[in-house]
Amino acid sequence: MRNEAGADAAALECQDICETLHWPGGKGGNTVEKKIVVYTTPWCGDCKAAKRFLEERGISYEEVDIERTPEAAEIVRKLNDGMRKVPTLDVEGTIVSGDKFDAARFEKDLRAAGAL
Repeated sequence: MRNEAGADAAALECQDICETLHWPGGKGGNTVEKKIVVYTTPWCGDCKAAKRFLEERGISYEEVDIERTPEAAEIVRKLNDGMRKVPTLDVEGTIVSGDKFDAARFEKDLRAAGAL
């Protein structure tokens, strides 16, 4: 998890793009107030694990496939120091990486971001 100036700027840009493109949101339940955007690809096993983790806990999220949306792929690169890392989660400006998925680490990072 990180929350640096560059990540903050990229997260704000992401929020603007998401609102402009009117991406549909909402998977899982509605137990968390914080908006979570999960950047994924269809082939990514870690993405599937992260989404399952959120769904099992009833946490709502918006999924954005970076292979279908070039703007989202660019956001992911900005949030991850030029790397195209998925899953990348934006929890209202706090960035959580789910690559090399580890449920305990993921839960700890989401708690620190205020999503749990």
